[in-house]
Amino acid sequence: MPVYRYKALDQQGRNRRGRISAESSVEAGRSLRRDGLNPLQMVEVPGGKAPEKLSLNRTKKSLSRRELALVLRQVATMLRSGESLTEVLAAIERQSPRHQRELLTAIRQRVLEGETLAHALARFPDDFKPLQIASVTAGERTGRLDETLFQLARHVEEQNNLRRDLLLALIYPAVLALAAIGVVVALLVFVMPQLVEVFDAVDMTLPVLTRLLLAVSRGLQEFGGFLLLILLVATIGIAFVYRSQGGRLSIDRLLLRAPVTGRLIMDLEVSRFTRTMALVCGNAVPVPEAVRLSTAAVGNREVSSQLGRVRQDIIRGVSLSNALTQHGNFPPLLVQMVHTGESNGNLGESLEYAAGLMETELKNRLLIITGVLEPALILIMGGVVLLIVLSILVPVLDMNTLVY
Repeated sequence: MPVYRYKALDQQGRNRRGRISAESSVEAGRSLRRDGLNPLQMVEVPGGKAPEKLSLNRTKKSLSRRELALVLRQVATMLRSGESLTEVLAAIERQSPRHQRELLTAIRQRVLEGETLAHALARFPDDFKPLQIASVTAGERTGRLDETLFQLARHVEEQNNLRRDLLLALIYPAVLALAAIGVVVALLVFVMPQLVEVFDAVDMTLPVLTRLLLAVSRGLQEFGGFLLLILLVATIGIAFVYRSQGGRLSIDRLLLRAPVTGRLIMDLEVSRFTRTMALVCGNAVPVPEAVRLSTAAVGNREVSSQLGRVRQDIIRGVSLSNALTQHGNFPPLLVQMVHTGESNGNLGESLEYAAGLMETELKNRLLIITGVLEPALILIMGGVVLLIVLSILVPVLDMNTLVY
């Protein structure tokens, strides 16, 4: 198939250059016009041939979130400088790691063959999600591809930052809790048994606390392996149930009803949904489709189910704000901001503002919880260790009294 070098104007009046393969120059011009480009010059490349097709089933790892954000930002920046899409992809290929270069080469090949960028990205579902493909489609149709890619890059970065902040806030309490459990188990399994021989050699009545902890120590020694097996089986069972549709829905419902974590999970899922809605609505995606795409960013099945009912109401003609009020326990701030956006016709900006407020509130609430949890864990650990020490010291002091 012949390859043509073209020069064209996009819908913003900017020059675009690149290569495209087509049966004829007429067919190449038609492909460019379908992509929103007005061809000015079309020259066949002598001896040019379309590159061989690359396998869509790549064996290399998919793009990480950080790599995806970087690629999107690089493409957007170079497009804004006036480079053609194929030239941009070729430039980024040369400076990318091997697995990224393989992906970008395949995408560039399909763009050269006349596909839109959105269609090319859709061939790689492991790297690009439906939300990103829909946004790119809207950006190409409106002639705002560079701005859309900037928004996608910022969206991925914000999601990464939120995930990182949550992990950093939870790491220390988790490590502290594991350390406390390890210390207590070590005292009961390794320290207490050594004292049993001493106490057995003395004819004395042990305090209730000592007898209780000795019983726990013996139980851990005799049945510790069995308890670990039960814990392992229970974990595997929960994971198996969580894989089923009904089981995951039931577990997610229980998590939402939990006293402390339920509110955090709800706030996290709603902030993800709102941030994603702000992105797709800002790219002129219809609200029902925007809700469907944004629901994919929600991990909790119960919240996803509620958003599914919201979407059905919107299709029947109910406004988004009223649908959110009727279904689920969505924050009043979100409902009010959506109502304001619908009233002034600026739903995307209202959702983005609401997402920022909810993410800030989520981080503040998490800081408060972890700020209370950390000293509470330290006090609990100190109290348990104190009980163990007292259970050892009291009999030792009684033995000294008997001696004297």
